[in-house]
Amino acid sequence: MHQPIEQLIIRPNLDPYNYLLVRLSGGSLKSHLQQVENKWNEIEQAFPFDYYFLDESLEQSYMGEQRMGSVITLFTAIALFIASIGLLGMATFNAQQRTKEMGIRKVLGAGTGQLIVKMVRQYSVWVIIANLFAWPLSWYFISRWLENFAYHTTIEWWFFGFAIITTLLLAISTVSWQAIKTANANPVDTLRYE
Repeated sequence: MHQPIEQLIIRPNLDPYNYLLVRLSGGSLKSHLQQVENKWNEIEQAFPFDYYFLDESLEQSYMGEQRMGSVITLFTAIALFIASIGLLGMATFNAQQRTKEMGIRKVLGAGTGQLIVKMVRQYSVWVIIANLFAWPLSWYFISRWLENFAYHTTIEWWFFGFAIITTLLLAISTVSWQAIKTANANPVDTLRYE
């Protein structure tokens, strides 16, 4: 994966056999392996029969990258969860601080939808700004990581578009719950002590 494919010449080797490539199809794997072992022992007695499967060997070469992908996915999920909890805490605190303001706005004719949009917009702007700061950093680190591979793909712009849509939806769903609760509160209860 990390080195380019170079020129290759395949020629018959008249030296004693060290490796054989065998394609197995259908039937019992155990019986096929027994047949191959018997043939190996007929041809070459100096080296003991030892085998491995090519697909498993190729999978091993990708194992490190798959492990790293799993770790990155896990930490991303943990970071999103912690960010959502923090956002929910900020929205709850902000809603408690602005309960009277929302009550006054509602008495003066503001609709529930307008109040919800006002609260959600405040957090959406910060999410967009955070994405604009994160895009260059993530593009840089992903580009550096891809340089380690001989053959790699390009980074498409829509990856970042998907990221902003995902984080916006997560932020809106987190904040809107508290915004709906605050906007639906009875203004009489919120303004009772004023």
